[in-house]
Amino acid sequence: MLEFISRILVQFASFLVSAIGASSYLGIFILMAIESSFIPFPSEIVMIPAGYLVSQHQMSAILAFFFGVAGSLAGALINYFLAVWLGRRLVEKLIIRYGSFFLLSKENVTKSDRFFEKHGEITTFVGRLIPIVRQLISLPAGFSRMSPVSYTHLTLPTIYSV
Repeated sequence: MLEFISRILVQFASFLVSAIGASSYLGIFILMAIESSFIPFPSEIVMIPAGYLVSQHQMSAILAFFFGVAGSLAGALINYFLAVWLGRRLVEKLIIRYGSFFLLSKENVTKSDRFFEKHGEITTFVGRLIPIVRQLISLPAGFSRMSPVSYTHLTLPTIYSV
């Protein structure tokens, strides 16, 4: 049984390395944007295979890092601007209707919203360091119409650390 599981993991890892290698830097960008959006998708599935490809001299470390950070920031900004443009009511209606597909609930959004109201803009920085909260913290920042420049300045350092 252990050998069977081992073979499956090796095949899965090979698939990930091949997929990241084939999609190259654009694939890193897109997958990291997905990771930073509402979709629960771990960055390790993208960046570890990219790191392996860097170690094999099949990718540039600088470009893999750049496209990973750019994709992650793009995903966070998509969430932020959706909250700005759609507003609290429509976003909450969408979460009530479709949130279960993305492991989101209105209660989670309400909690992150209250925390943001209580602690202010620094919540963007701190919240992005906490799993699950990191995807949700863009919503109260957008709802409050926080400056996009401030949002970006507080979001970027958290991307490097995760």
